[in-house]
Amino acid sequence: MKGIELPVNAIIIIALAIIVLIAIIAFFYPGFFTSEETASKRTALNRACMRLMDYNCEEITSNIQTVDFDADMDGIVGELARNGDNLAMLCIYHYHIDCTNPTGGDVNENCILDVDDWNTCLAVSDATPADPSWIPECDIRGPVPPYHPPDDIIDEWDIGFIGVNIGKPDPSADKICKKLCGCL
Repeated sequence: MKGIELPVNAIIIIALAIIVLIAIIAFFYPGFFTSEETASKRTALNRACMRLMDYNCEEITSNIQTVDFDADMDGIVGELARNGDNLAMLCIYHYHIDCTNPTGGDVNENCILDVDDWNTCLAVSDATPADPSWIPECDIRGPVPPYHPPDDIIDEWDIGFIGVNIGKPDPSADKICKKLCGCL
């Protein structure tokens, strides 16, 4: 009894279909081929989520306890900086959270209130919409009571809000990070 003989064209078509299938899987599911960077990202996320759970899913900016991951991609691993290697940075830089609706004061739209935002708004303090230097993101509506409505002037309240919240993530980044960790 002879085995099944396939024409050469059929073998080539089957081989190409397998290659295309592998390429599609690799494109849409990058974890299929685990790289060192992916494993490091998972390790950091697991450690960050464990820290978050220690704080009952409330303290998003807890430092990631790791020696092998640079969450904020500044070249320094595991530093205790205000906006350093923490869960928010891990989510922002490596899970690519889109900050199309940044929190008030996030002028550079990097999902976190930082010194750059504070300096930018401080440079245009006392500006109004009529001024060419006006930056609407600096005229903040307070996100929690007591609400402070945008008042068409970048005043000490706006500058102070950014200063007090330096290092805090955008609320949308906070929500997505907590969802990644299984928090409600």
